[in-house]
Amino acid sequence: KAADDPEPLVRAAAVQALEFVPAELNATIEPTLRAKLRDPSRSVRTRAAWALRRTVDTNSVAAQDLMHSLAHNADHPTGQLQMGVWHMDRGDLDTALVHFQRAVQWDQGSQALRHALAVALRLRGRHEDAPGWCRGDRRARISGVAVSRPGSRAARPTFSIVTPTCRRPAL
Repeated sequence: KAADDPEPLVRAAAVQALEFVPAELNATIEPTLRAKLRDPSRSVRTRAAWALRRTVDTNSVAAQDLMHSLAHNADHPTGQLQMGVWHMDRGDLDTALVHFQRAVQWDQGSQALRHALAVALRLRGRHEDAPGWCRGDRRARISGVAVSRPGSRAARPTFSIVTPTCRRPAL
């Protein structure tokens, strides 16, 4: 219901919330998100494009709006994180690594950025290159890496930076 509210802020919040509901639980989620790619509000369109970032047509208006937003934020570490997530979820780990490395270079104290970099390195098979500050080990131990079942909406590797096991060393 909220996704069809007359207020764009309510629709945008609903679209953002729908991103985290597995499509297998509700068959109407993906069609609802796809319909919001054509919403009159740019905010709703960009959130729908982000929620569907693995499969959205990059030539669509919504994807172009999202790319403009990502480019606008790319001069900050969190913007680089977003760019990295975009590329990683689209299957381009090499480009994602460039963005994650740049984000960590710009904000070396951010655990979330280092975690994202470590996840991408591990997914790339570069275990030894993952940050060595994880539990005093040369290899990073990463939580939150999940590979969905083939054929599901999120068939590519995804990650969460909410509950990392890696900790920065004490200063």
